Amino acid sequence: MITIKIEAELTADANNYLLGCGEVRQYSSEEVGIRLGSLGLTKKRSKAGSLLLLDRETSRRIHPLAQSYGIDKSVSGCADCEALRPSAR
Repeated sequence: MITIKIEAELTADANNYLLGCGEVRQYSSEEVGIRLGSLGLTKKRSKAGSLLLLDRETSRRIHPLAQSYGIDKSVSGCADCEALRPSAR
């Protein structure tokens, strides 16, 4: 199972993405963690801080969420990306 550190990695990536979209507000790692939980994504506390678990269930949840937010990126060979393509429906 792969994990992403919410504090160090995900918060910075999310804020950079939002800046690129013209958003001025920046979110703290606590706010990002709360939002992840409200989306039903699995988090875990460790000595390194809060982690987002990138397991099969998370992948299944993230793909439709990304599509609903208009994020139109796909990864070649990803079954969840393939399942959301219009030709796959």
